[in-house]
Amino acid sequence: MGTPLQAGDPDSIGGYRILARLGSGGMGTVYLADDVTGTYVAVKMIKPELVRHEDGAISARFRREIAALRRLGRRCTAALLDADPDGDPPYLVVEYIDGLALSQAVRRDGPLRGAALEEVAVGVAAALEHIHGQGIAHRDLKPANVLLGPHGPRVIDFGIAVLAGRDTRITATGQLWGTPAVHGAGTTPRGAGH
Repeated sequence: MGTPLQAGDPDSIGGYRILARLGSGGMGTVYLADDVTGTYVAVKMIKPELVRHEDGAISARFRREIAALRRLGRRCTAALLDADPDGDPPYLVVEYIDGLALSQAVRRDGPLRGAALEEVAVGVAAALEHIHGQGIAHRDLKPANVLLGPHGPRVIDFGIAVLAGRDTRITATGQLWGTPAVHGAGTTPRGAGH
């Protein structure tokens, strides 16, 4: 269940007790936490330095991610439980999915075959049908953003998603959003809507 906390990681965010790290990327860190009932959740925290030293693009992107998650249900992603885009730091909370990312499962066990491959393919296709039906373009679908949960695959990480009917210009010349495929770079999340 994640990796140990590091120096500088918070003890709590928005009333959720931080237990471990699930993953991190350019925009923030996803933590395993528990709520007041002891239920595991995943808390995504935006890096404070990005919020302090940005022109509003990160905040707008985070608000779009929250809006996208509000449109979706549990059947295809980790459900949004709470969010405070104006918090210090900004955060969102999603249900914790106990499972490996597809990329981790393939690295550990090799390529999927037969019924396992079909289950994941059908599950991801159904998730994309639902996501697109809600007017959302994910824009960063990859094996690291598919969690193999106990109830089938879940698509996560709506950080660069675009919602229909909204301004779709979220990048500028010279910017790269998403996760470039660089061997050995970054941390793949496990068990979280990231």
